[in-house]
Amino acid sequence: AHFEEEYRGKERVRVVEVPGVSVELCGGCHVRRTGEIGLFLILAEEGVAAGTRRIRAVVGLKAWEHIRKLRWWVKKAAGLLEVPEKDLVGGVERKLLEIQELRAQIKRLEEEQALSMADALVSRAEEINGIKLLGAVVEGGPEQAKRLVDTLAERLGRCAVILGTEKEGRAVLIAKVVGAPLSAGDLVRAAAEAVGGKGGGRPSFAQGGGPNADKLPDAIAKALYEARTVLVKNRRM
Repeated sequence: AHFEEEYRGKERVRVVEVPGVSVELCGGCHVRRTGEIGLFLILAEEGVAAGTRRIRAVVGLKAWEHIRKLRWWVKKAAGLLEVPEKDLVGGVERKLLEIQELRAQIKRLEEEQALSMADALVSRAEEINGIKLLGAVVEGGPEQAKRLVDTLAERLGRCAVILGTEKEGRAVLIAKVVGAPLSAGDLVRAAAEAVGGKGGGRPSFAQGGGPNADKLPDAIAKALYEARTVLVKNRRM
């Protein structure tokens, strides 16, 4: 576009040559000397085609303005990290390490909490035809519920477990079936209707959810009813 605007209707065009490197038709801004450009600051460099690179840069007053912004960002970041500006990189690295360690601690605590919750929930399981059924609404969010459903399934053996929890005000449903003539996908779909949503997955593991988190107890009850109906029907056959 720049080339067309610069040379539209002209018979002669400017050619920029770097001997032994390239010869280009110039569609950019022309200056009498490099001093007119002033400071040249490269912002980004990217590939736009095979063998072609694009450089984004600012020059002159715009370049100085960008540097002032960078200085402000550095000063602001150093203040937030409570380190001298010259130690900013080290401060960020230390903070990232702290975050990593805290995440590891949180994960360990969540695993311990899942084990504790599993101890309390296992005794609530009912048994039909040698299959244990367990459903509950739990706290801690989806990741905690996933860990808990795995722990419960290991403890119960042949079982069907469905848990409900919340995330940002929405209902989340997770089901797992081990060695039982039941489908986790069917259980989640039945439960999801109660919370105004949908779900599905494999026969052994499924997830779903919906907007009505206050209906989670009803959703769990509906899934358990579905499981009981199937198991009782199989017993009669």
